[in-house]
Amino acid sequence: MGEAVLHPIALYRRAKGWGQKELARELGVSLGAVQGWERGAKPRPAAFKRLAQVLGVDPLRLARESQRWEQGGGKKR
Repeated sequence: MGEAVLHPIALYRRAKGWGQKELARELGVSLGAVQGWERGAKPRPAAFKRLAQVLGVDPLRLARESQRWEQGGGKKR
């Protein structure tokens, strides 16, 4: 069985030392929203832009990495 591959949002969040609750608080969104994004749900454009800003990553880079994650099967490799 393959190992779980983390969504780029989760990777950047962890690099900042934050849990999902901290990221949700920083963004002013629900914990469920963050959990959904890390499972592959797409944030609305304004939320995505703010998310990238808070994580300190270029929005286009985050979008490309998220797309690669989806194309790679997301959860397992």
